[in-house]
Amino acid sequence: NAPELFDPSTGTFTRLTTEVTTPPYERTEHAAHAVEVDGRTFVYLIGGRGRISLTGTTLGTRSDFRIGELVPAGDGETLRNTLAIGPDLARSPQAVSSFTFTPTGPLDGQGFGDFILAGTYTRELDVQLVEPVALAVTLAQDPSYDDVPVSPMTTDRSGHAAALIEPGLVLAAGGQVLGTGAPIPEAEVFAAEAQQFFPFPLKNGAPRLLIGRYGHTATKLDDGRILFLGGFNADGTATALAEFFELP
Repeated sequence: NAPELFDPSTGTFTRLTTEVTTPPYERTEHAAHAVEVDGRTFVYLIGGRGRISLTGTTLGTRSDFRIGELVPAGDGETLRNTLAIGPDLARSPQAVSSFTFTPTGPLDGQGFGDFILAGTYTRELDVQLVEPVALAVTLAQDPSYDDVPVSPMTTDRSGHAAALIEPGLVLAAGGQVLGTGAPIPEAEVFAAEAQQFFPFPLKNGAPRLLIGRYGHTATKLDDGRILFLGGFNADGTATALAEFFELP
């Protein structure tokens, strides 16, 4: 429950104070997205795992999404709670295991638009009831959060990474096999027009990364390439291997 703000002009992090109501912000394996409205900055926190009881230390899958506002304070900046929406008002993906939350096209000047959320979630706090989930999500200024279930990924995976290839096409690669934890080298692509995932080739026509990895990142570069970096390999060892994807 201790957010930090990074300033690229100075290369430094600053700890933020928080003004929250229940339930708390603290969570892991969630998604976060920032938008700007009339000069004000808001941060969406979606899904994840953390403390689910208002008192005590019970841990489980979060079934809400939160909106906080980043506001100036006398000694820095504060992340102030503005809205908490529970599952009765907006269905939560209850996503765990490092799901991805990726724009499916250009966002407007404020940061609103369409996204694909893909990963896994658990029901009734039972880690044995893990199921794939894929939701086409729209964030709008109302504020609103709307999602529509779409066909899940072609491979049930967690801990993968995803990035926008071009408007309407999102690449997801790597991750772990549900149940065994084995790293996955294969990739797939989400086509927004079809609202569906399809297997997708990467290396020299073969549908795989150079190595199976999970817990890595996928970053779209200014030249159009997608950089896959870091993560863990089959024996759980961290890797520094970097590789690129680009359209032919």
